[in-house]
Amino acid sequence: PTKGGQAATATRGGQAATTSASTPLVDTGTLHVHLVSAAGLKSADSNGKSDPYVRLLLAGQRVRSKTITKTLDPQWDEHFEFVGGREELLKQSLHLQVFDYDRLSMDDKLGVAQVELEPLLHATDQEPQWSGQVALSVQGSVHLHLRWASGPPPTPRARGEAGAEGAARRGHEKTPVLVARRRLVTKAEYKASIASARLKYGVQRRLGGFLPYFMAYD
Repeated sequence: PTKGGQAATATRGGQAATTSASTPLVDTGTLHVHLVSAAGLKSADSNGKSDPYVRLLLAGQRVRSKTITKTLDPQWDEHFEFVGGREELLKQSLHLQVFDYDRLSMDDKLGVAQVELEPLLHATDQEPQWSGQVALSVQGSVHLHLRWASGPPPTPRARGEAGAEGAARRGHEKTPVLVARRRLVTKAEYKASIASARLKYGVQRRLGGFLPYFMAYD
């Protein structure tokens, strides 16, 4: 159930847009949007390629995908979430806008489209889904996967701590930060830092029975 030739925009993976406090909790849910890829986009640059990105819009919530450079067949593989009342969201259309990013001038529009969400509203499945190609108004198509899940939005921990924040918690980005704060100090500096209460956090290790090697916040 799709239409071409309509405007568009969205919300980013791991980020859930909020809804008004008046929305009944029992009627709320999350529309999960998997922006997979696009194919056959219009060329907007002199090199015969484009630098495409997508905006998604639903019920006043919007997000933007990353930009994929120098391609007419971008692979985004990004996840977005729209949170709100079931009827509030699913009685509307999900709008998409595809643009070519330009550093020195206005971004060129590569096409727009919309997806009717009402079939998800009337589906009998516990978590209704839709997947398919959406034709753009200018040229090419966008591949999407949609899924509706009732109930409050999942917490970052429930999502498996996905995204940059989750990666940092798992240690992929934490280590460089800690390494940058390590320094080798003399015993006098070590005692002085404790005496002046400047040491806020430290991990001590004996290196061959000599000076402690520790991390400190100055």
